[in-house]
Amino acid sequence: ETQAFPSKFCPITSTIFSSHHIYSSEFNRLRHGVPASKRAACFLVPSLGKVVKKNANFATCRNHLHVSRRVICDDDAIPQQSTMYTLSDTSHPPPDPSLLRSTVQRHLSHLPTYLNSRPVAAHTAEAYTRLVDRLNSISPHWKEGGVVLDSGCGTGRSSHILGKMYPDKIVVGVDRSENRLQRSKQYRDGQNVDNEFGEEAWIGGSDHFNFPPRPPSSNVFLVRADLADLYRLASADDVRLHAHYMLYPNPYPKPRRYKHRWHCHPSFPLLLSLGGTKIVVRSNWKGYLQQFSTCVEFAAEEWKGEGNRASPYLHSAKGGPRRILTDDKFEAMTNFEKKFVDSGEPIYELELKWN
Repeated sequence: ETQAFPSKFCPITSTIFSSHHIYSSEFNRLRHGVPASKRAACFLVPSLGKVVKKNANFATCRNHLHVSRRVICDDDAIPQQSTMYTLSDTSHPPPDPSLLRSTVQRHLSHLPTYLNSRPVAAHTAEAYTRLVDRLNSISPHWKEGGVVLDSGCGTGRSSHILGKMYPDKIVVGVDRSENRLQRSKQYRDGQNVDNEFGEEAWIGGSDHFNFPPRPPSSNVFLVRADLADLYRLASADDVRLHAHYMLYPNPYPKPRRYKHRWHCHPSFPLLLSLGGTKIVVRSNWKGYLQQFSTCVEFAAEEWKGEGNRASPYLHSAKGGPRRILTDDKFEAMTNFEKKFVDSGEPIYELELKWN
């Protein structure tokens, strides 16, 4: 029973596979059509020098897997050293470049159809209107590079860090989850940031989400809205950002869901249209960022006519992502980032600079 299974057998039970988030299309392929009796757990844990035998109970398998956080099997496609959060191009093959190009080309050419066929969500339209009214009263020229956008801000941790990084700008954090935004209280309490903007505001698309504003201390606004719809409204309003941060967006790692990734979404041209001196995207999946930069290159080549909003980022897109050094001085900007750093997971950044 210490002998490795042939590659047609999966070495991990489906229960452990799902509970520890070991995303692997290869594992799914191997499991397909294999009787449950042959999908028993039998794998070597090198750091412990033990073998979890076939038909071992779930608790035994789970404990060994949790301690080692790595699995060795006879399939070379599976990374031999990783954390429970690791995503790679081996386990999650990227779309073919020709497919990425055709997807970007289609979204560019069919953008008017997308704008006319899909209505903006009511709560996002209301939230955007209230945000514009508030920003107009604070800084009349905010549309001309006066805003740093934090897309998918989650609990607001990154938005408040950006507020300190850009004290002379307005930081707008956007997330679709009311529950996550309500948890931002732990990051804004006790702040004492001096700036010219006054109060922090909560802006949502319904009265129950319109929390009382905080005392004058921050240049951060948190908005509950759908990002794709917000991009549409801001682009139609000729908003030009100072900077745009997308920190750990949902990578939708399953190959069949690649269209849900931002660089393959119909709103990708709108995202680029908002501009900014830089667009910063972070992920623990380097391949995701490489796909993003590749799509920026394709957009720069395929964008027809004047107003090509992708070409200014072409030079830095060709440079691709880089790994971030997480030393003792490193400050995690999001809860995801802190979790990755604490577990030893490498993180990467794609910085697209306007040139």
